[in-house]
Amino acid sequence: MTDFLTELREELLDGLERYERAPRWRRSLAPRGRTLIGPAGRRFAAAVVAATAAIAVAVQVDNRADEVERGTTPPVSRLEGFHAAGGVEADSSLWVSEWDLGRLLRIDPRTGTVRARIGVGGSPGIVIAAAGALWIHDWGRGHVLKVDVRTNRVAKTLALGLTGEAEIAFAAGAVWAGPDERGQLVRVDPETAEVTQRVPLGGATGAPNASLAGAGDTLWVVGGAGDVTQIDARTGRILGRARGPALPLETSRRIGADDSGLWISSPERREI
Repeated sequence: MTDFLTELREELLDGLERYERAPRWRRSLAPRGRTLIGPAGRRFAAAVVAATAAIAVAVQVDNRADEVERGTTPPVSRLEGFHAAGGVEADSSLWVSEWDLGRLLRIDPRTGTVRARIGVGGSPGIVIAAAGALWIHDWGRGHVLKVDVRTNRVAKTLALGLTGEAEIAFAAGAVWAGPDERGQLVRVDPETAEVTQRVPLGGATGAPNASLAGAGDTLWVVGGAGDVTQIDARTGRILGRARGPALPLETSRRIGADDSGLWISSPERREI
């Protein structure tokens, strides 16, 4: 019963989404007197979706009538007034980049108070913690910054020629950034902050909006068109390529990796 309702609801939602996404010129080609889905039709479809959802909820509640549900309200802290582009936990602090103000915030996660405001310049975006330091991608200048968590200062600035949508990740004891303007990945020694290798990606994964994810000795690169490249982060050798779901630029950072492999959240397919 619930499987049928779920499938029916998904089909209705898919139909509505396809209609809403269709260009207006396609809608106008419908024969006169007939419309693909008019306002009344949309209201009817919405009512059916609501009804099926209500039935599904009723079935689930009935099946769990003997269970006692207890809601909890976790404490919430809100810090207003900044545009967060990236964040990471390190050294008992939460670090948040303010891309529009060119600085990094160090926040006490227990109290929610800002302990330090670190001017880094440019347009800081993604932040990762690796090898006892913070690493930030400067979207505006194509740089990677190394921040010393002990002094709250920028310890090193690397001009790597990265694209505006480049990312950074940590794998096999090294910081990886890219793609750069030539479609290459850049390997950085975290101790010396020196570039030790550049790996040409080739194909769609070398596009500007590629995403990076590291796990152990493996580095994953996912292009916006869905092209996946697996790299041995110890040697920089490309291990294989695959095809995944397309990731639009505005939602491209939807990947993660662990020892089991690569995880991709697809906003188009509504799948993981």
